[in-house]
Amino acid sequence: MLLLAVVLAFAVPSLSRFTGQRVLEDETNRFLSLIRFARSEAASVGLPMMLWIDPQAQRYGIEPLTGYPPREDSLFDHELHRDITLKVDESPYSTGSQIQLVFLPDGTLGDQTPVTVVLEDQDEHRLYVSRSENGLTYEILRPDDYALRREQELRTQTSMRR
Repeated sequence: MLLLAVVLAFAVPSLSRFTGQRVLEDETNRFLSLIRFARSEAASVGLPMMLWIDPQAQRYGIEPLTGYPPREDSLFDHELHRDITLKVDESPYSTGSQIQLVFLPDGTLGDQTPVTVVLEDQDEHRLYVSRSENGLTYEILRPDDYALRREQELRTQTSMRR
């Protein structure tokens, strides 16, 4: 009985951390899938689509870009898991509290679309959904990969200024 108690004392915290990280990974994969869906939807219907993010309400969704005819059905409106927070790098393309990722009918991203979205769990584990190096799509980066990417970008900017 004592042996079982000792094993559980070590296993339960590890299992809890694993479950929390799994929720973060699932939510990040869902967000990236929605980015891909928005891009595909823009190309298939021939209208600019926006993936809107409301960081205060912790919600995000897809709809046609403002000024284009609305669709009768709501494409997607999702509330984040209660243990996950979503943050966006400063974006010049926002309306009020919402930030928008814009996908044009040719499949490209709008010029002012944010570069990185950060998803974080209660234990401060982070995953980054960031524009790929060629700028054509988004990808999931772990903290070490994101730090390396930022370092490379800074080096590139510094060398361009010389």
